[in-house]
Amino acid sequence: MGDHSKREMIAIVKAHGWTLNVAAVAAHQRYMTHFVAEFPQRNEITDKQLELLEKIGLGMQDKQIADDLGVSISAVRQRMQHLLTKAGLVNRAELVALAMRMGVLPDPLNLPDAPETGIHVEMDTGEILHR
Repeated sequence: MGDHSKREMIAIVKAHGWTLNVAAVAAHQRYMTHFVAEFPQRNEITDKQLELLEKIGLGMQDKQIADDLGVSISAVRQRMQHLLTKAGLVNRAELVALAMRMGVLPDPLNLPDAPETGIHVEMDTGEILHR
C-alpha cells in the first residue's frame, strides 16, 4: 500500500478502478505477447514438439498422432514426455492449455466462423448498453 492508509487506498480504487483495470489488462496482453514469442526458444521446443503440441491440443489420441506422424506410439509418448519436461508441465491437459496460450491452437471462444454473440455491458449509471 505504500504510504497510503487503507481508507485512502479504497478511495483511490473507487476513483480510478476502471483505469487500473485497463492498465492491468494491457500489461497482461503485453506479457502474453512476449510469452508466446519467446517460450519455444527459451525452453528449446523443437518444431516437431510444436507439431505434437498442436495434435495433442486438437484432442488427438496417441495412436492417431503416431499414424499421422508415421512413428510408433512409443515414440509419441517419448516425445510428449520430453515436451512435458521442457515445459515444466505434468499432464496432457496442461499441454493443451499451453497450446492455447501460445496460439498453436485457435482460441475456442474466438473462432473465425463462430456466430457473433451479444456483449452485455452495465455502466455505473445503471444504464445498460448492448453491442
